[in-house]
Amino acid sequence: MKGFVDNMADWLRAAEVVVGKAGPGTIAEAACCGVPLLLTGYVPGQEEGNAEFVIAAGSGRYTPSVEALISEIERLCTDPAELAQVRAAAVRSSRGDAARRVADLVVTLAGSSARVRSDRPGL
Repeated sequence: MKGFVDNMADWLRAAEVVVGKAGPGTIAEAACCGVPLLLTGYVPGQEEGNAEFVIAAGSGRYTPSVEALISEIERLCTDPAELAQVRAAAVRSSRGDAARRVADLVVTLAGSSARVRSDRPGL
């Protein structure tokens, strides 16, 4: 066990797959590193949509039982083409320009807000 590490991206890039629950941080980090996800669970309501996103994107699988998890690990480790396909889907889902897009949106919204406020005396 390593405990906390400050080079998580290195560890993720070295992995064939990531196994865990559908937490947004785990999903984002795995996607940015192009690592397929095997999701073992999710917090109902809060993370259910995250699992649906991963499955729909093709960047991972939902494996709610030990048997399903083992079966999927075996499948991906013995089928390099399937592993490559899921890995490619993980890369496509990464949204590498997300921070810039959010910043652009904030600037646009701030500009709109400033214009509205300048039109209204006292605001």
